[in-house]
Amino acid sequence: MKIKYLWVALLALVLFGCDDNTGNLGESMMQDGDKIEVKNAIFEVTTRSILADSIYARTSTAYLGKYTDPDFGVFEADFMTQFNCIDNLTIRLDTIPDSLIVKDSYKALLYLYYNKNDFYGDSTAQNKLVVYELNNYLQSNKDYYYSAVDPEKYYNPASQPLGSKYYTIKDMSVKDSLWNTYYSYSIRTDLSKELANRIIEANKNNPGYFANSESFIQNVFKGVYVKHESGDGNILYLSDMDLILTADIYGTDTLGNIIRDKTTREPDKDSIKVKSLAVFSATKEVIQANRFQNSAKLKDLVAQNNWTYLKSPAGIFTEATLPIDQINAGEYAKDTLNSVQLSFTTYNETGSNLTPYKMPKAGYILMVRKKEMYSFFEKNELYDNKTSYVTTLGSNNIYKFSNINNLVNACIAERKEGESKDADWVNKNPDWNKIVLIPVNITQSSGTDQSVVAVSHDLKLTSAKLEGGSEGEKINLYVTYTTFK
Repeated sequence: MKIKYLWVALLALVLFGCDDNTGNLGESMMQDGDKIEVKNAIFEVTTRSILADSIYARTSTAYLGKYTDPDFGVFEADFMTQFNCIDNLTIRLDTIPDSLIVKDSYKALLYLYYNKNDFYGDSTAQNKLVVYELNNYLQSNKDYYYSAVDPEKYYNPASQPLGSKYYTIKDMSVKDSLWNTYYSYSIRTDLSKELANRIIEANKNNPGYFANSESFIQNVFKGVYVKHESGDGNILYLSDMDLILTADIYGTDTLGNIIRDKTTREPDKDSIKVKSLAVFSATKEVIQANRFQNSAKLKDLVAQNNWTYLKSPAGIFTEATLPIDQINAGEYAKDTLNSVQLSFTTYNETGSNLTPYKMPKAGYILMVRKKEMYSFFEKNELYDNKTSYVTTLGSNNIYKFSNINNLVNACIAERKEGESKDADWVNKNPDWNKIVLIPVNITQSSGTDQSVVAVSHDLKLTSAKLEGGSEGEKINLYVTYTTFK
């Protein structure tokens, strides 16, 4: 390329991105002599569905429940969590006279909090949860951040549960008018009194165990596994969790005397109050591990060839093989790659008519090279518009990636370098030209710039059926080149 025309090429690149009608643009801008020739080409992209299997699911949200979908089969979620301890926590029982504490009244209560709209399915379906104590410490490795984590590595299935609870997301004892006035709700599960007594005794006899969260988790309480035991119809998205220790305190009169029944002289039960002694919260500083299970029905969907799927969480991704060899061969081998556009059209239907609950389509999807589909999330990377891109679902039901030329150029350069060292490089790197579409969640900063600060797997139930597949509608890749003549 001649230097004196560099500015022309740069300007042309900008204009190519704004106008699809670029056939004679180069010639109209150049003087007689050297001219920029614009070429447009269309190549076919091959797609297929692949099982997501296990995904990196590090999050502060916990998922609980079971839902059977007529299209995608059974999805079940439960979780393990540790609890944070305030540094140098002291449970101050000395402020309460022993005579005012109701005997054997220490309790450990597990509260699971959720916003009233944060669930999928039937809010009136009854479920049962069971809480087990962890007997192994969730150490600093990554296996528990993957959704296929095995809870039996961390708890004993034969052990006595700490507690259990039948629940519905919507509290049926609350009138609709009152239910709609509140935003946050909770499920309370009473745990064993032995746990409460054990924590209180440990705090009294070994205060060093409460120096920080790590010491508390290692020496006192390793955490809980909250298992979905029975029921079907909904998945609950839990925002917060607290382990609260309480004691029942007798009511007293103005002189500090226990209020008693006038006839029996027994303490008046109606005056007894519950006093909170300590709160341990499941925060971002401690480990929380979600376990997702999908039915084998997903394998049947993956095997279909007339379209592809996106299903979250930990369900189905769509893989695409880019025609890099064709893009960079023959008459295009020496051309400059200016624009590469790729779109994925979704079908209108989002689920079977056999269910009133339609899974929404993913709001954001990530395009990332297949060889980086795990490391991207493990390293907490952000999309860079070079080898990874994010787009949203348009009003026309299309996920459109406007220009992925950086990705294509990266694949071309990688192959060239690889083959310069090893003639068999392509066979040893079969995913070099493959990308994967993954439903994701985008976290933005709270400032005025609203910059993206995190990209994570979408862990809510979503689904989409895409045109493509080996025997379905062909997906076109639109490429614009320029060359000097």
